[in-house]
Amino acid sequence: NNYKALYFDMKSCLQMQASLDIKMLNRWAGMLLGKDADHPERTLYRQNNPIVYEWELIPVHFREIKERFSEIFRTANQVRDPMLQLEKAAYVFLEINRLYPYGEDTVAVSSAALLYQILETGLPVPELSAGDIEFNRMIAKYAEDKDQSDFTGMLERSIYNRLDAVLLLARQALDQDGTEI
Repeated sequence: NNYKALYFDMKSCLQMQASLDIKMLNRWAGMLLGKDADHPERTLYRQNNPIVYEWELIPVHFREIKERFSEIFRTANQVRDPMLQLEKAAYVFLEINRLYPYGEDTVAVSSAALLYQILETGLPVPELSAGDIEFNRMIAKYAEDKDQSDFTGMLERSIYNRLDAVLLLARQALDQDGTEI
């Protein structure tokens, strides 16, 4: 039910052509996690300073989360070039994970942000086909030197594969219809 509510809210936001912002993300986090999103710094955000061993990461102090979120979205909203929208989506996803605001639930919420930004572009939803070890390596690499090339490359390949599948299905449908391509 939480994912269903999130999906319908995303569709509504897409129809209104809303750009992703911190309020939307916190609302979705509240939906996903079943928590109150009215006061995210008390109910959604982590209240400690963990070490994320899988990513070899010590995230910012929990009192800096709100400020850092503002920086992430300010930087992302400066990207206007349609050719850079996947890089922008990857940047937001990776930065949210590096910030680690929702603790162990961060990947679920950052994935919602990634999904929304891809849906905004009109591209098909990719399948992030990385295993846990590879995924953790990509996040660790980004956390260390802000190199998002591996993640962006995986994202692009997945979207190209989905587009290829859509074109193949369209071609098969036209062939069955007797219409020449």
